[in-house]
Amino acid sequence: ERSLRQQFDAILSSARDGVIIVSQTGEIAVLTEAAAQMIGVDRTTAVGKALTRLPFKGVDEHMRPVMAHEAFAPGRDDLRARVIGVPGRRGQEDLRWVQVTSHKVADAVDGEPATITTIMDTTGLQEAAEVLHHSDTQFRRAMENAPIGMGLVDLEWRLMEVNRAFAELMGSTVAALRGTPFSALSHPHDLQAERDQLQRLYDGLQSHFALEKRYVRSDGNVVWAVLDVALVRYAGGAPDHYVVQVRDSTDDRLTSELMAHRAMHDPLTGLANRTLMQDVLQRVLEQSDPTLRVGVIALDLDGFKGLNDRFGHATGDNALVHVAGVLRSATAGRGTVARVGGDEFVIVVQDADVSRALHDIAATIHVGLKRPLQVKRHQLNLHASIGVAIAGGDTIEGGAPSLLGAADAAMYRAKAKGKSRTEVYDSSMRVTTENQSALAGELVQAIERGDLVLHYQPVMELATRTIVGYEGLVRWQHPTRGLLLPGAFLGLLEDRHVATQLGTNLVEQAAVFLTECPSPSAWVSVNVSADQLGDSEFANSVLGAIARHHLSPQRLVVELPEASLVAPNPRIRH
Repeated sequence: ERSLRQQFDAILSSARDGVIIVSQTGEIAVLTEAAAQMIGVDRTTAVGKALTRLPFKGVDEHMRPVMAHEAFAPGRDDLRARVIGVPGRRGQEDLRWVQVTSHKVADAVDGEPATITTIMDTTGLQEAAEVLHHSDTQFRRAMENAPIGMGLVDLEWRLMEVNRAFAELMGSTVAALRGTPFSALSHPHDLQAERDQLQRLYDGLQSHFALEKRYVRSDGNVVWAVLDVALVRYAGGAPDHYVVQVRDSTDDRLTSELMAHRAMHDPLTGLANRTLMQDVLQRVLEQSDPTLRVGVIALDLDGFKGLNDRFGHATGDNALVHVAGVLRSATAGRGTVARVGGDEFVIVVQDADVSRALHDIAATIHVGLKRPLQVKRHQLNLHASIGVAIAGGDTIEGGAPSLLGAADAAMYRAKAKGKSRTEVYDSSMRVTTENQSALAGELVQAIERGDLVLHYQPVMELATRTIVGYEGLVRWQHPTRGLLLPGAFLGLLEDRHVATQLGTNLVEQAAVFLTECPSPSAWVSVNVSADQLGDSEFANSVLGAIARHHLSPQRLVVELPEASLVAPNPRIRH
C-alpha cells in the first residue's frame, strides 16, 4: 500500500496541472507542488491545515473576491469549471489566471468522501483571449466604418456578417442580410463566373480572386461592383470561412461604357462610326447561317459642300443629324447605320432576301429626304446618291473592304448619272473605281512634284481694250492622259494638307508670273476653297509670296465663294 501511495505521489508531483484534495472535514489532504506554486502558498505548511485558514485571496473573472474554500472546495451544486485570478507579488496588478475544476469523490481519503480539485494555469490563454478579443474588436470597428462593403461568408456561401456599406450597396440592412445566401444577390448572368472562381479558391489554385460583376439590389436596380474574396483556413489548411470586399464600380463602369461607346460612334449623329461599321460587316460576312445574305448601302449627300459653304457648318450639322434620323427610320432595325465621313453614310444589312431589303431601304431614304428641312430661316432640300452592293463573287474577294468599295463604286455611278438616285454594283464598275483610285494616287505625287500649273486667261477692259488682269486656271499635264481640266481631278483631292500644298504652289506660280508681266498694274486671280483660306499655312504662303516678289497686295487676288465670308471661322471672317 505504501508503494502504491508513493507511486501516486510521484504521478501527482510530475503532473503539469496542480491538484488539491480536501477532506470532508475541510482539511487539505493533498497539495501538489504545482498547485502550491499556482496559488502562491507554501506546500509544507498548508497540508493538514483547514482550507479556510489558507492565506489565499483570489478574484473571479469580474474581479470579485473569492476565498479558498469557494475556489477549491465548492458545494455539491457548484462543481463547474471556474476561472480564478491569483494575485502575484504586486497584488492584482500581475494576476495569474487559473482554471479550477472540482469533483466529489466518495472514498478519496482513507475511504472517506473528499473533493479533488485540479488547477490549470491559463494565464497565457487568458492573455491570448484578451488579445484576440481586442483584435476582434478592432476588426469589427474597422469593418463597420469601412467606406466599402465588407463581409464574412461561410463555406456554404451564406452571409454571416456584413457592414453598413455592404448593406447600403445592396439596398438592404445589416440584420436582413445575415444568413442570406450571397448568390441570391447576384445577377443571374454572373453566377457561373463567380462559382468557377470560388471553386479554384477552395481547391487552393489561387489565394484570392477579384471579379467585376453585377448585383441586383432589393429595389430591383442593378449595380456593378468589384468582388474581392479571400479564403481563411485553419492552421492545418482546412477551409474555415471567406472574407469578402465589395466595391461599387457602377460609375466607373458607366464611364468605361461611355468611352467605349464614344470610340465606336459618331459624336454628332450617334450613329456607328467607320471602325464599328467595319467590325460589324466583317462579323456578318463570317457568319455561317446560309439562309442570310449580306449587303451594303453607300450613301453620299449631293451638294452638301455647297450647302455648308452657303449656310455655314451649324446648318450643315443640323442637316446631318436629320439625315441620320431618316436613315434610322428607313432601316427600321434591319441593319447597322454608320456615318463614315463628312456626308458619307453606310448601312450594313443582313437578310434572307437582302436584295429586296436593300432596295426597300434605299427607296424609303429617297422619299424621306424629299421632305424639305427647315433650319431657322432656311429651307433645305436634301438629296443623296446611293450605291448598293451584295456580298458575292468579286465583291468579297478582299473581305469587308471589297464589299464597301463595290458599294462606293455604285454610288459614284449614281452621281455620274445625275445624282439623287440608286445604282446597284456590277463588275464593270470595278474598272472605273480602280482608275479613280490610281488617278488619286498619281495626283498626290504630281502636286508634290509641282506638275500642276496655271494657265492664264486674260481679263480685258472693254472700254480701253486693254488687259487689266488674268484669271489663273489650274491644269494637269498628265503623262498618259494628256491635259486634264480641274473637274477631272480636283474631286479626288481628299487630303487637306495636300490641297493646301497645291494652293501654295499655285500662289507661288502666280507671283512669279506677275513679276514677269509687262504691265506693272495687272493682277492675277487664283481660286481657292474655304478650307484652304481657313488654313493658316495657306494664308502665310500668300503673304510670303507677296513679300518675296515685292508685289503690291492688290495684284494677287484670292477668289472664294461668297458664302465663305459668313463661315464660322475667325480667319475667314476677319
